Amino acid sequence: MGLKLKGSASYQQMSGKPAFILDFNEWVEGTKFRDLKAIKLHNGVVLDPTRNRDHLSYQLAREAGLMAPRVGWAEVTVNGNPYGLYIIVEKHDDPFIEYHKPGERDIGVVLEPNESRGSGWGWGDFGQGNVTNWDYEEGPIPPDPLTVDALERADQLVAAAPNDANVASFWEVMDKEPFLTYLAWETVVMHNDGYRAPNNWRVFVDGTTHLIQLLPAGVEWTWDANVSAWYSGGAAASWCLQNAGCKREYAEHVLVVADLAEQLDLAGQFADQQVWLDPYIDSDTRYPNTWQSVGDARSSTSTHLADNPGEARRQVYQQYPDLRP
Repeated sequence: MGLKLKGSASYQQMSGKPAFILDFNEWVEGTKFRDLKAIKLHNGVVLDPTRNRDHLSYQLAREAGLMAPRVGWAEVTVNGNPYGLYIIVEKHDDPFIEYHKPGERDIGVVLEPNESRGSGWGWGDFGQGNVTNWDYEEGPIPPDPLTVDALERADQLVAAAPNDANVASFWEVMDKEPFLTYLAWETVVMHNDGYRAPNNWRVFVDGTTHLIQLLPAGVEWTWDANVSAWYSGGAAASWCLQNAGCKREYAEHVLVVADLAEQLDLAGQFADQQVWLDPYIDSDTRYPNTWQSVGDARSSTSTHLADNPGEARRQVYQQYPDLRP
């Protein structure tokens, strides 16, 4: 298999606690492990000393109906040397597509706008005229012209006025329910490093319908901030929030996701999982941060797991009193 170091702010060399990509398909085409071609091993160095936010945030996304990676944990050794606890995160590749969209393995498309070519820092978004420069992570080559048309149409609409006619046209290329659910999910978990930035996010284009979805990615920095329901730095999200109808429908989805977070008892899961994760975290001699930083992150996560769903509802009810039960 291929073994690669990964990360930007979380990047570490082998002398430290590096993050890895394990590519089972690197040398022998078709090689898989439990039907996966590759996995990521996150080190939790920068934004998740709890080593648990990936699990909780992606779980909520999947349960809400979004295409989000599956997550686990691993105790890693390299050449017999202990490297400690890692978070296993599924890669956004064709087995990922097939798991969520059976039959789409060879025709679904995943793009990473944050790895755009020829756009300054590489950050891409809708409304910027650079969708054809986004990093083409997975999909048929050359891409289906209908896929390109859908992306370009969404790009043009977000660059235009957010009036009712343009929003109606937007739903012809953007899959409405997943889009609004994604925005609501980011609000409840407060994914400040996600599309709200925009930084960590992916785009999926269905190979059959050619409808676009936003995909969760890079969720280490979640459950660490108070809810801010009416702001997003993502162009398509901000565009939606400027339209009265789109904003209200988004608000309705916030209520659904907030209720789901409590139904799943994410706060209880977090408390239970930290008990058995503690010995691995405590014995991880390669982890560069202090036990105090782990405690601080745990306290913040626990607080926001308990508070964010209710605060999200409060902000929605304040704006739309008629949505109260």
